[in-house]
Amino acid sequence: MNISLPAPLRAFVERAVASGGFGSASEYVRQLIRRAKDDSEAERRLLRAIERGGRIEMDSDYWRPKDTHIAELIRKKAGSRE
Repeated sequence: MNISLPAPLRAFVERAVASGGFGSASEYVRQLIRRAKDDSEAERRLLRAIERGGRIEMDSDYWRPKDTHIAELIRKKAGSRE
């Protein structure tokens, strides 16, 4: 898959890669997609719970992607300081 970006967006991605400890633009975009997917799932769960008038089960399946994301950020920040 190839994605074309206008110059301002390309510059933004390049800055994010340089400052965020990502190895490449592809790695940065993959992380954005994963985050959007996780956010989308959380939103669906919230909406279903609201519609039912019930509670949301925030079990390990709910928190695992968030924990993984935080661990990745910590690892990347630590790696960029070396």
